[in-house]
Amino acid sequence: MEPGSKEEKTNSKIEAKSKAHFPYLPEEIVLQIFSKLLIDSLVRFRGSIKDIPVPKPFIPHRCCPEIMGSSNGFLLVRVGGDFFLWNPLNRCCVKVLSNERYHYNCKSCMIVSGLCYDSSADDYKVVVVNSWSRGYTHRDDSFGMVGSCRSKTWMEILFPSNWHKVRSGTTIDGCLHWLVTETGEDFSFQSYLIVYFDPQSNGFGKLPMPQRKEDILLGLGVLDGCLSLTFCRGKMEFDASDVEVLAMKKYGDETSWTSLFVIPNLFRLCPGHMLVPLCTTEKEEVLIRWDKEMQRRILAYNPKRKSYRNHLIPNNNCGIDVTMFVGSMVSLPNYNLEEEEHSEIFRSGVTRKWKRKLGDAFFKVITS
Repeated sequence: MEPGSKEEKTNSKIEAKSKAHFPYLPEEIVLQIFSKLLIDSLVRFRGSIKDIPVPKPFIPHRCCPEIMGSSNGFLLVRVGGDFFLWNPLNRCCVKVLSNERYHYNCKSCMIVSGLCYDSSADDYKVVVVNSWSRGYTHRDDSFGMVGSCRSKTWMEILFPSNWHKVRSGTTIDGCLHWLVTETGEDFSFQSYLIVYFDPQSNGFGKLPMPQRKEDILLGLGVLDGCLSLTFCRGKMEFDASDVEVLAMKKYGDETSWTSLFVIPNLFRLCPGHMLVPLCTTEKEEVLIRWDKEMQRRILAYNPKRKSYRNHLIPNNNCGIDVTMFVGSMVSLPNYNLEEEEHSEIFRSGVTRKWKRKLGDAFFKVITS
């Protein structure tokens, strides 16, 4: 464009007119406007928000990425021994924790995992309990670790159950919850439990279960803000089984367990399967994650029409998983976590500090 040309003069007039009609807005007013917009609108026009960084991909690793939980719009993703917080809406992610003991831990060894937020300390906490950890302890003990993203400290904890099977955690009322199959000394089945973790006290507790001793429990999830359980009603039949979904209408109250609906004649249901309630859609369909053998699918059930649809999830690629999170444009926490240091505090009182130099693959103990 030539200086002084007709085109340049026209552009200058347009720019001057725009400035006259659209004066500068203070940042606090812009933030108030953005806070009142729908998330879909913010994502659609995110190009106008210049301070959102372009995300870098997860670090290449021999391990597949694993989704371990969600909280406040963030997903917790593990790649080897590194833990990331990722916001899928603004596509930002940051490494928040590392732990050498999980560097080569395969996905099948992860028994309990979850992410929760401690509002009293403005701290995100990672909870991990491994199947192999019990091999180093007595039969009555199940050990795990709670990682603080703010202090970069891992604290050893005792899981309050002789568990045989623990299924992935869900967050409600600020706490993490897991469905536990409790066994006796001879590994015989005793009962089902809902175990929760309180991030403020770093302690575990148990919630009351509905009185359904004869029914097979299949999964724990959240529907419409309430903890929800799926049961197989009566005897499980391979060709047709009825599945009932219950919700705890008042948190912590055993008498508030209420039947929501029954899915009739579910085909090829087995005791090892997992049915996890996920959410209710705008079309009034309830989405349920169905894990069976080597397959994973989404079951979409309409309680009014009493009909369901199956959506098979491809299993020809590692790292495919299904989880629920509430979308948010919340910025990632700035804990200065790229220093590649973390500490471990054991139940014996021993503290160990680890550090990884830039370019190194493994951590080394620097104090013990």
